[in-house]
Amino acid sequence: MHIANWGNFPTVETQSYKQLSMADLSSFVTSNKEFIARGNGRSYGDASLNKSNILNLSKVRFNQKGMVYNASDSELIVNSGCALTDVLNNYFPEHVIFPVLPGTKKISIGGAIAADIHGKDHHINGTLSKHISCIDLMTASGEMITVTPEKNSELFWATCGGQGLTGLIISATIKMLKTESSVLRQRITVCESLDKLIAATLEQNNSQYCASWIDLSATRSHGRGVVFSGRFASAAEVMEQGNQFLEKKYTNSRLSVPCYCTSKLFNQTTVKAFNSLYYYLNKRKKNPFASINGFFFPLDTVNKWNRLYGHKGFVQYQFVVPQKEVFKKIINVIKQEKLYSTLGVLKVFGEQPKHYGNLSFPMEGYSIAMDFKITHGLFKTLDYLDEIVADAGGHVYLAKDSRMKANTFRRMYGKSVDEFLEVKAKYDPECKFNSLLSKRLKLNVV
Repeated sequence: MHIANWGNFPTVETQSYKQLSMADLSSFVTSNKEFIARGNGRSYGDASLNKSNILNLSKVRFNQKGMVYNASDSELIVNSGCALTDVLNNYFPEHVIFPVLPGTKKISIGGAIAADIHGKDHHINGTLSKHISCIDLMTASGEMITVTPEKNSELFWATCGGQGLTGLIISATIKMLKTESSVLRQRITVCESLDKLIAATLEQNNSQYCASWIDLSATRSHGRGVVFSGRFASAAEVMEQGNQFLEKKYTNSRLSVPCYCTSKLFNQTTVKAFNSLYYYLNKRKKNPFASINGFFFPLDTVNKWNRLYGHKGFVQYQFVVPQKEVFKKIINVIKQEKLYSTLGVLKVFGEQPKHYGNLSFPMEGYSIAMDFKITHGLFKTLDYLDEIVADAGGHVYLAKDSRMKANTFRRMYGKSVDEFLEVKAKYDPECKFNSLLSKRLKLNVV
């Protein structure tokens, strides 16, 4: 079977398995030499790809929904094969919200844990691992064990952000958040330069949610962009000022890209035109309310939008560095190299807690995510950016990576890699759980 993840690069010919019972799962784990679990295939790179076997996560426990919500303590017990979409469909109409909302609602819960996802509220709520009470994990021996921040804690922190390399995440218990309404009270700030954009992002980072869009293609206004900040509106605010939003509930996307487009669709002219249109449309927006889709998941309004980049695919490159000047330097390099992107999302991360996933991406500092069409010379430029990030003590996001070199990765994540490998060697000594990413970054222990 021919399989690729969301960036359509790389692709593999492999065997794919799904809809296994719990007994069959244990047998599959013990009888296969190597494989990796895969959820919805929404990681951008090669984290959930394996040339031998891919095990697709499915709803193998609980009920038809694949989840059980305990309202008394606001905890959701959810199967790893469920998508964030499933959770929102079931509970958002009741004003129960997932604690961390990334840029897409179409990821699996298992994938979210394996990537230790972050969202626009990282400066307040941290990564997903902060909200997980326990994980049911099937190890390489076929044994099911429960891991928590207190029990088998070293395995818990290796699993959160561990890219599926410690075992099969079967289910998890996650603390949910409550809201008073189904809409957000938003603030949109348009900035004409990179310095003003960073300053405005820092100023509004005390909001519940905050992230910014950067126009990386603008010629006259370098680094201009838009800051989006907000919080869930109170019931009183909606009743008083936004009656038209009372019926605004979570909905699924209806538009879709029917086929792969020509790679020529994304060029200097079209990207500049799109970014200019997006900039000026937001400049005119006056509505103080936003739906959950519009605020958190704008890209999900179009199904299979990755096809817009053509068959060769694209790379989403996301990094974080502690220093503002280094961040600005990298943005300047991107502009000099004319790497045009319609997506440039800036986030200022808050301080990471003492305990977090060994390979978790966020750290206190400045982060940006960008989509680049795969072209000649792109990887060489990204290798150069990797070196700047590593020199600054920063990270590249593994869930979106497909080409970083092993020695650069080691420089970025340092002793955390050794801590992770020590746990992996203990629970997966034969390295059954491995992927293209783990082989490329030398995260295998055998």
